Amino acid sequence: MRDIVKLDDYVVIDTETTGLSSTDRILEIAAAKIVNHSIVATYTQLINPGMPIPSFITSLTGISDAMVAEAPSIETALPEFLSFCEDLPAVGHNIGFDLGMIRRSCEFAGIECTLSMGEDVMYLARRCYPEWEGFSLSFVCGSLDVQDYPVHRALKDVYATYAAYEKLINTPVSEKNYWAMRRNARRYVPDISKMAEHAKARGIDFTGMAFVITGTCPLMTREEATDLIQRLGGVVKSEVTKKCTCLIYEEGFTSSKTKKAADLREKGIPIALMTMQQFLQLISVIEAQEEPQQE
Repeated sequence: MRDIVKLDDYVVIDTETTGLSSTDRILEIAAAKIVNHSIVATYTQLINPGMPIPSFITSLTGISDAMVAEAPSIETALPEFLSFCEDLPAVGHNIGFDLGMIRRSCEFAGIECTLSMGEDVMYLARRCYPEWEGFSLSFVCGSLDVQDYPVHRALKDVYATYAAYEKLINTPVSEKNYWAMRRNARRYVPDISKMAEHAKARGIDFTGMAFVITGTCPLMTREEATDLIQRLGGVVKSEVTKKCTCLIYEEGFTSSKTKKAADLREKGIPIALMTMQQFLQLISVIEAQEEPQQE
């Protein structure tokens, strides 16, 4: 298990995206420059993703097609963003995702990505508080009594991540191991009512949205997921059509529904595609589950 990195100078980064797959794109990018533990400058920019924004994503972020119509492309914004970040180590929550999106965008644009990983707030929280029920950014900030609460907007979430990081680096590391506790725990049984209440408190509203679920997932059965979506105002359909808002699928599972949704996306229909894990993570009712290699 690696040591916790306690940085004095760093840059906090965050992105909002059209989804969580490798084919999705950045909608908003933000950063805060920290010197001697204090914010000295910030950067934020809406991005035109060059594709329709799924209504599911708009419901989470509030970012609409109209808002980004005149915004620059990520290729145009990246040089300014990277210049702002300089060569400072990057801090974020589940930072591997944000760095991955930025690095793919740099590769596509033919730009060298100069960002390096500094520390992950989600990893720190697991080291310090392995017994917590969740490790989403909203849960971490709520548990740490962070005043800058995350709202799925890049700069707001940067402020929240910065505040959480500064608290966590001054917190003793627990003698317990989060991943050992997970491996020894019984199967997770979701409390759908509690999840729905938490999502509603975060402003999640699926009214007018149609979801399709395909495959299976150990985190949540199809019946449980349907119950959660319905409690948040959405409906679950059996077939993928142009009116479908989001397809939730089993990771590594391909069906006629996933193929049809992918085909519709290629034709410009803004259907969000994500695994059950990604869906639950996006609405902040569970944290990212990937076990980092360094542990």
